[in-house]
Amino acid sequence: MKKFLGAAALLSLGLMTSAANATLAVGAKAPDFDIKAALAGKEFNFSLNDALKKGPVVLYFFPAAFTKGCTIEAHDFAEATDRFNKLGATLIGVTAGNTNRVVEFSSVECRNKFAVAADADQKVIKAYDVVLPQKPEYSNRTSYVITPDHKIDFVYTNLEPDNHVSLTMQAVEDWRDTHKHKEFCQSAAVELRSAFRGRLRIAVRSGKVSLIQRRVYPENLRAAPLAAVS
Repeated sequence: MKKFLGAAALLSLGLMTSAANATLAVGAKAPDFDIKAALAGKEFNFSLNDALKKGPVVLYFFPAAFTKGCTIEAHDFAEATDRFNKLGATLIGVTAGNTNRVVEFSSVECRNKFAVAADADQKVIKAYDVVLPQKPEYSNRTSYVITPDHKIDFVYTNLEPDNHVSLTMQAVEDWRDTHKHKEFCQSAAVELRSAFRGRLRIAVRSGKVSLIQRRVYPENLRAAPLAAVS
């Protein structure tokens, strides 16, 4: 009986921890937002929707500006910013802690490389389920990769700052490779359709494929079979 109660207690604790650290799931729609941000000490309005028109967005939440772990993480992201840019990704950090120092943080610790935003009213961190359970006035350390179709492609939560840059970088690279493959296939399909309409008819006879030159006019395009099997 004691073992059963002990196991139940552990299960309950695990469920509470999981719920406390809940984040948006991969494949979920990313909530849109506009927020006042700063880059190199200069304020501007950041729009997620506008950023996604250019490519994927790496949205990383951190607990508070000028704290030890967040400073380390900012340095790491600053060093990786050029690589993210080459991949076509926009990088932005958002915090609910020490919001009055975010403009300074964008210059001093982000090294003028990427934008950070202050979420004083916590609208964004609540929309992305990243309120820090231990300190609700702060945001958790959670990194998202959001694709141009406004979907969550990757999510990682860990208060240790060490792996956030490498994991989000890998996620962006994986998305880019998959996206480029899809673009190639779509382009190839368009070219094949164009070639067929202009000059080619594929016929399959006796299990072999042969290419037969033939001009196909628009009025009889539908009447021309793509393939004949005998």
